Amino acid sequence: MAGTKKRKEPNELTSPPRKKKWSGRMLNSGKKSNSITEANSSTRLLSLPAEIRNRIWGYALCEEMIYVYEYEELSDLDHRRRIRHNGVYICQAAKGDSTVRNNLATQESGSYEQRHATCRPRQVPNTTTLDYASTKRYSPTLLLVCRQVHSEAALMPIVDNTFAFGRNEDMALFAKRLMVVQRKNLRSITLHEFTGCGEEVKMLPGLKNLSIFAEEDMSVLSIPQVRTLIRVQLFCFALLNLDKASVNITPKNYRGGADSAEARAQAEQMSAPCAKMEAMIINRDIETLEEALEEMKAEIEAAGGSF
Repeated sequence: MAGTKKRKEPNELTSPPRKKKWSGRMLNSGKKSNSITEANSSTRLLSLPAEIRNRIWGYALCEEMIYVYEYEELSDLDHRRRIRHNGVYICQAAKGDSTVRNNLATQESGSYEQRHATCRPRQVPNTTTLDYASTKRYSPTLLLVCRQVHSEAALMPIVDNTFAFGRNEDMALFAKRLMVVQRKNLRSITLHEFTGCGEEVKMLPGLKNLSIFAEEDMSVLSIPQVRTLIRVQLFCFALLNLDKASVNITPKNYRGGADSAEARAQAEQMSAPCAKMEAMIINRDIETLEEALEEMKAEIEAAGGSF
């Protein structure tokens, strides 16, 4: 029929263009970065030399330690419901972990849990509500200012901060939420309630500095057993190319109390083994760690258990 438009066949139909969504996960500015830098050169802050800008970004984004509180658990009131706790907080401990390392034998600074009690939110008794009164959330909002700032400083929070994890699960959940380039650039972590974490360690190939603050129940384990247990748990870290390792083992549940002579003696007896474990990790002494694994296997089987 004259004047009528030809109807498109189904294979000729074109779908409307998809709307681009911003994922909020920008780490690479691509080819646009140079042109954006030139356009921002008239801004006083962004016209400063790169070395000075990087120092400013560092002051704004880098803390001594960032405490990561992120895991799931069943609700106390309704065990069918899972609660996801998550947050990244600036450490509020009066003494940093690197400071108290040499004071463990005298028990001057309290346990890891006591020192970091105000670093993460606490659950209000008999509720699912968290109390954030003592916490200070870490929020790198500077990265949202403009594309150039993001391009220059995006990896600083990962590279230049130490991340502290209360449990293995915290570290695993945190690492899974990072982008691949962030996981590769995470350099320094501190672990507590450490129980061995081979799979989690594989996600952090760029790790360089490791601190472990373990508390072992001396009413159940002997000092030789603790030494063997920790060596086995540290096996996964010997596979990495670490520059620094700090292993701190504090005995707990002493028969004479935390301030007794026995408690002090046990803590002092752990100092030398801790130093040897640190050397094993740094030197990647796989053979010694494998021997520890065999020792533990033999002990478990002798007790009638399976390994």
